Amino acid sequence: MKYRKGLEEVGKAIINIGVAVIIFAIIQPIVNGKFSATLTLGAIFIFILLEAISFFIVSYGGEENEL
Repeated sequence: MKYRKGLEEVGKAIINIGVAVIIFAIIQPIVNGKFSATLTLGAIFIFILLEAISFFIVSYGGEENEL
């Protein structure tokens, strides 16, 4: 059952990717003065999708003794 720890780490990596999406698609355009509502909505959708996927992967990965 060592693959469960691997799944947990993959889930954490996906969370980090979601945070990077928020930084590069929302915060950086605001700082540069090139804010776009369409880009923001797309980034929020992608962030929510990635967070949901990572939540299920981390939950499934969990601790081995939780079984």
